[in-house]
Amino acid sequence: ENNTVLLQFGRGKQSWGAGPNNFLILNNLSPSYDYGLLGLKLGHIKMKYFHGFLESIRKFDWNYNRYIYGRGLEWSNKKDFVVSISEVGIYQGIDRPIDLSFLNPLSNHIEIELNNRQNKLGNNQNAFWQFSLDKYFFQKMRFYFNFLIDELTLDKDGEEYRESHLLALSGGVNFLIRESDRYYYLIKSNL
Repeated sequence: ENNTVLLQFGRGKQSWGAGPNNFLILNNLSPSYDYGLLGLKLGHIKMKYFHGFLESIRKFDWNYNRYIYGRGLEWSNKKDFVVSISEVGIYQGIDRPIDLSFLNPLSNHIEIELNNRQNKLGNNQNAFWQFSLDKYFFQKMRFYFNFLIDELTLDKDGEEYRESHLLALSGGVNFLIRESDRYYYLIKSNL
């Protein structure tokens, strides 16, 4: 890692979203998995992409393989405000190898699926889109908010298959009452 590029390979987990322990998609409570990550920092903008292998379930004479990927774009004023948008998805299938189309950090789930660019055709993937906001006021109050969309339905074709998007919210406000050498005294409220 340097001031511009972040490159990671190994076993671990990702935690994306705003607020302390307030994440909707990825958090530190999940089991670890093997992944690779590429991050870029350009001024006030950060971009992050990761791709990982979740598991292989052996059944009969085939393996059911599951993979995870995520791409995010974040803007910060480098003082007290951060806003981000991200896509996280899982794709799986019987004896499914890593899908090269999901390795492209600039593509998205909808474009890959609607243009049949995946290596296994069919509906074997799911993606979530998250908008996050984190703001400090007067160094005493912190407001954080996450908004999630699952299975974004853009047209009536999805309604024919009884698919519709699902929404989720999380957020909260922390107010610093007093700070000592070792402790912070807060009033905290979560959505």
